[in-house]
Amino acid sequence: ARKRVNDKAYWLYQAASDGCLSCARQFLEREAVDPKSRFHSQGNSAVDWAVWARGQGKPGAKAVE
Repeated sequence: ARKRVNDKAYWLYQAASDGCLSCARQFLEREAVDPKSRFHSQGNSAVDWAVWARGQGKPGAKAVE
């Protein structure tokens, strides 16, 4: 878990799964995280996490997609 703290891609996935568009934008635009990168353990992208979040009814998830 400690590796994740410094992994900007992890935080992008977290922002996507939380439905936080402004957070996701920060990691894409300011931190230059590759939007096509895949989550290490599961192989999901940020878009995959946003789709999952939308299915869970999280507000803002559709905008992140």
